[in-house]
Formats: sequence, structure tokens, C-alpha cells
Amino acid sequence: MRLSRVGARLFIDRLPLSPALQQFCRRFGFDPVEYALAGGEDYALLFTVTPSEADAIARDYFTTFGQSLHRLGEITDSGKIELIDGSGRSRVIVSTGWDHFKKES
Repeated sequence: MRLSRVGARLFIDRLPLSPALQQFCRRFGFDPVEYALAGGEDYALLFTVTPSEADAIARDYFTTFGQSLHRLGEITDSGKIELIDGSGRSRVIVSTGWDHFKKES
């Protein structure tokens, strides 16, 4: 995001939080949204497409793999990553996950 000078708007109610993840988080006192965003386990592939191609790609993907794609949000020109809750409130989020490219000191 930083190098491309774009931002993103992610909608909480569109995140694919499995029942198993939600049960795990309830049991151990984690926030399932925070856990999905920064819990350390990548369980979904994220990619971008133009809005005009999104429906066709989702149909083709489902036809090929029998799995649904989830439209999580949209790319913006804000330069920041925002998380939008169900009432439309926005908060900026920062990456807290592992940085594979960070130089160790």
C-alpha cells in the first residue's frame, strides 16, 4: 500500500470469519476480527480486481473451485487502511503482523 500510494477500506461485516474461528476466539477471549487481521495465520488469499470484473471473476472461481470469493472492501486513494464497522464508523488500522522483509538489527 505504501509503495503504490493507495489505501483500502475493509468492511468488518464482509470478513469471512468461520464459526470455528469465532468459537475459538470466544473460548480464549480474542476478538475474532483482530485475530483474523493479525493473528499470525494466513488463511485466505487476498487480491484486487476492478469493480467491473469482480462479479464475473467470482462466478468463474465458484464454477471452477466450488468456493465463494468474499468482496472485503475497496481500494482508495487515502493512503491508509481503514476498517469500517456495521454502522459506517471508520478507524485506521496498522499492520501488526509479521514483516518478512524487515531487516533484523
